[in-house]
Amino acid sequence: MQTSKLRTSILRRQKSTKSTTSAVSPATQSTKKLSPGIRFAIASSGAIITSSIYTRHQRAAYLTDVPRADQSGVFFTGTKAADMERSTGGHHGEHSNTILTRDIHELDSIIERTGLMGKSVSKSVKEELLSISKWHQDRGFRGGVVLRELTSPLFSPQSTFSFLMEGGDDVDAIPIDQLSQRECYYLYYEIKPNAQSMHQIFCRGTTLFADVKTCLVSNLVYDDELGIRLHKGFRDHATRLVDDVEPLLGHRHNKRATVEVSGHSLGGAVAMIVAMKLKKRGYYVEKVTSIAGTRFCAFDDLEKANKLLPRDALRIEDDLDCVPFLPPWASSAGDKLWFTHDGSQIFGRPQTSVKYIPRSVYLQKQHQLSWTDNIYLNLRLPEALKEQNISHRIRSYRQKLSSLGTVEIEQERTDSRPQINK
Repeated sequence: MQTSKLRTSILRRQKSTKSTTSAVSPATQSTKKLSPGIRFAIASSGAIITSSIYTRHQRAAYLTDVPRADQSGVFFTGTKAADMERSTGGHHGEHSNTILTRDIHELDSIIERTGLMGKSVSKSVKEELLSISKWHQDRGFRGGVVLRELTSPLFSPQSTFSFLMEGGDDVDAIPIDQLSQRECYYLYYEIKPNAQSMHQIFCRGTTLFADVKTCLVSNLVYDDELGIRLHKGFRDHATRLVDDVEPLLGHRHNKRATVEVSGHSLGGAVAMIVAMKLKKRGYYVEKVTSIAGTRFCAFDDLEKANKLLPRDALRIEDDLDCVPFLPPWASSAGDKLWFTHDGSQIFGRPQTSVKYIPRSVYLQKQHQLSWTDNIYLNLRLPEALKEQNISHRIRSYRQKLSSLGTVEIEQERTDSRPQINK
């Protein structure tokens, strides 16, 4: 009798345990399914936030040691720029011993002219050419403009009227199915009263799908002409451009025929490579300016690339613009004019502080200044994504450059005031 009661009690307990288990089981299983994901999300968010706070504080401390552009003695405007130009005789060549100076108004003009391609709603290269030519004429430029697309050569031996075309037979046509692009660059040329000729090459940025493909071919390859490793897409693009523009330039090794190059975004990286190649081929490249340019050379070849560039080689970058940080495995060369932001705002917009790092100082103190090109320390993704549609535009770079000009103008006014002896 006691044995049967004991069995009955055990069976009841087993049923109770099963019912409890069956009741708890779905919740437990659901908790087990969600817990790893929730734990991972919380841990990842915590790590990202902690890392972001740490890097921001670290970067803010580092930024205080980077000299401001208005204190560099390089950037001037107004009468002070003219005085500096007269004192140096206007010569800032590669072998010049004078201090390199830059006129802010002239730099602003270069940036604006770099952004002229694609600005109009033109449907043809001819309309685009007329638009760019009119812009120059309206602003007192006396030279001519050539707008080039790399789908046709300057000279075609098969053409009946080839003798009327410029250039030489060293320029080969590129099939349209291989390079479906419109205008790639425009050339402004002017012959001055002293018989000196000036050629300014403006390289277009990313506009068409073919440009995106150029950016994506980002493996670093060795360039036999320059002896360094370059971004393959930009290298190929720059080589085509150099071969195309050469017939339009003056003779090699002629210092009275100067060349200047500039570009925006993809065009900024291409401009740097074009300047190196033209200089290597004997042309007198006076300056090159890259606005929001992407990275184009290998880290190990940075010193060589800086030597291949002309003395006046400037890259203008914004820490709220993602493009100059790409691709992460490459590097950029030249003096760096850097628009930085510490998080403070004026009228709802990020407050800009303009820094300047000459390449000579960078190479001497690379172990101290390499962080300035470090994507981990400088790319603040939330702010960059929020501002990217604005910060990458030519207009944004001109506005932020104007803050440097305002500082210089105020300094000029202060210097020009009569000193009162107390």
